[in-house]
Formats: sequence, C-alpha cells, structure tokens
Amino acid sequence: MNVVDDDGYTLLRRAVKRRQARVVAQLLAVEGIDINAGDRFGDTALHLAAASGQAGIVDQLLAAGANVCIASSWFGDTPLHLAARNGHHEVVAKLLISHPRGIHSINDLQLNALQLAAQHGHTETVVVLLTARQNPDYFRDALYEAAKEGKDEVVERVLKMMSSDLAKSFGVKAFHAAARGGHCNILTLFLAASPDIIHSAIDRHTALHAAAHDGNDRVVALLLAASPDLSLKVTEKGWTALHIAAFGGASVNVAQMLLAAKPELLRMRAKNNETLLHAAIRGRNMQLVEMFWERLDDDEHTALRAETSNGATPFHFALRHNFDEAIEFCQWKLSCDDILRALSTTPESSKRFMGQFVPILEQQCNPLLIALHRDVANTVIGYLGLDSRMFFRPAEEKETSSSANPLRVVLESSS
Repeated sequence: MNVVDDDGYTLLRRAVKRRQARVVAQLLAVEGIDINAGDRFGDTALHLAAASGQAGIVDQLLAAGANVCIASSWFGDTPLHLAARNGHHEVVAKLLISHPRGIHSINDLQLNALQLAAQHGHTETVVVLLTARQNPDYFRDALYEAAKEGKDEVVERVLKMMSSDLAKSFGVKAFHAAARGGHCNILTLFLAASPDIIHSAIDRHTALHAAAHDGNDRVVALLLAASPDLSLKVTEKGWTALHIAAFGGASVNVAQMLLAAKPELLRMRAKNNETLLHAAIRGRNMQLVEMFWERLDDDEHTALRAETSNGATPFHFALRHNFDEAIEFCQWKLSCDDILRALSTTPESSKRFMGQFVPILEQQCNPLLIALHRDVANTVIGYLGLDSRMFFRPAEEKETSSSANPLRVVLESSS
C-alpha cells in the first residue's frame, strides 16, 4: 500500500496527482496507509493537493490527520507555502483553519506564505492571509514584496485596507522598492493613498536618490512632478540626487531633468566639498563630465580647479580612478602649470586609492612617482609630452643631479 513506484509515487500520491478524489477516499480508509509519505524531495500528498489547488482533496487529507507542518527539502516549503505561491486562496483558508500558526512559518528563502503570495501577485490570497492575521508587520511585508515585483493589483488592494497614516508608516520600504524597480503605476498608487510618502527617506536616501542612481528617467520625472523640492534633499554625506546620478552612471536626460527642476543643484557640493564634476568623473561618465563642465566653466576654468576638503581636484579624481578620457579632457582644458601643480600636491587619499605604488628610485623620486601607479604615471607623462625613460631608468643609469629630471626642475621651481 505504501510502496513507491518507479516515479517515486505511492498509490495515495499518485491518486492525488491524478485528482482522483474517490480513490483518495478509498485509500485513506485502508488501515496502515502512510498519509505523510513523501517523495525524495519530501513532498507529501498534502503538498501535491495544496500546490494544485485541490480544495476537496485537501479537506479529505486534513480530516484524515495529514501533517500540515512538514517542509519539503525543495526550498523548505510547507503545503501552505505552495498554496500561497500558486494563488489557491480557498486551500490557504482551509490550511490556516487547521493550523493558524502556519502563517508564521518561513521557508529556506526566508519567505512566509504572505510574502510568496504578494510576490506572485495573488491578490485574493494576500487578502485571506492578512485577514487571518491583523499584524502591521504583515501589511508592510505584503506591500514591499508586491511593490518590488511590480504587482499593482496587490498593492492597490492592500493600501485600501489601510489608513493614510498606516500607508505612510508601513509603505516607505515598498515605495522605495517601487522606485528602484521603475514601477511608476505603484508609485502613483502610493502617492494617491499618502501624498507625504514622497518625502520619506531610508538612511536619508529618498526614492528620488534611488531612481537617479539607477538612471530611471520615468520615475525621476514622476517624482519631480510630484515634488520638485525633493531634488534638493541630501544624504548624510551631502549628496543630492544629481550627485548620485552622476557617479551612478545615469543618462544625460536624468541630469537635465534634475537641473530643470532646480537649477541651483549645479553648484551644490557634498559635505566633503565634492562637485558634480568630481562625481561624474568618479562614475566614469564622460557625457556628464562634458555637460557639467560646459555649464559650470568660466574663462578661468575654475570648475576643473575646484578642490574637495582634502584638496583633490577633478583631475586628481581622473588620475585616482584611472579614467583616461577624463585625464585627457583635463589636459586639454588645464595649463601645463595646473597639471604639474596638481601632480605635485596629490593628496594622501590619492595614494591610498592607487593600490600598489611604483618603486621609489632614490634620487629620482618626485611627487608624480610617489602618488601615482606606474601605468597612470606613464599616461600622464605621455600627455605632458615628456619621455618616460627620464622617470623610469634602470638603477645603474640613475642621474644623481635633480637638474637631470625636467619634471623635478619644474616642480622645484614652482614650489
């Protein structure tokens, strides 16, 4: 009676798979039947019935004493997890009546039945689970999972079950997840339910910061239309959404929308005095480097000379991040004196980020060699039109006089 066939099925599990309710009833009446026998993954007859939404057979199995708490070895799902994931709300309701605490059970992915139902967009199942357990945390979980996966109908239904204040309190994480995922319809639902949610922040990052970082122009446009002032909010490090767009690699279109909303963003600096040019170079975004430079620059090229609190100019950032296009850009815009001055005053932070330093050759060391990686040094030396052999000679050919090194002469004469 409990023998397993070649496919791993007992007679009971085979009858459930074939949806043969009458055969199931006959087998359950047989003495010695193992109602909780599972396959190699641990799936029992109740797992099969719950997963396929067979409410009648679920009733039969529960009445016969089937164990609702058994978790399969395949993701650790209980029958309730499977019913919720597949949207069988009638089965979910029956399982909850049989074992109410099953709603708290999590599988190997650390997800409960409510989260699985919300992820897969099963609105009625979500409502059944929320009604069974009126817990604020469950509303938060349902909103977050549905918003993250773009399940509009679930979000709309859950929001209708909450007050405006609750929607704002419990919907912040979900609102930000929708922004990151580019789900404009869900953002609109949240804004209609609780307009103030747009000003919410997680670790001082607003939803606009998240959308700007990911370069999602539709979300950026929606949030700016709802609140242009949102673009002026800064993170703990003083970054605006435009800073984050710059080093996150966003498109020119996103940057233009942010600037159109608040032109003063152009000259706002982070807490470490970092400008938008610094941020764009850090993000290796040459389009934004050129765009910001055109809008910030004046005849004195002060934008390229702007320094962070530790003395780093955009040129330093280009060197630090080994960004050849930006190095060349700066070389064309800055004078030779500016470039040499930057090289001679490379701050200590540049040294830390350069990784392995070139070997410092006695009597030939100079600020360029001390601060820069050999590959970057060669690049810059080439831009300056100098011969790299003057800087990287074999030890036996070293010059003992500083006058033999043209860059050393320039540096010493300018100090």
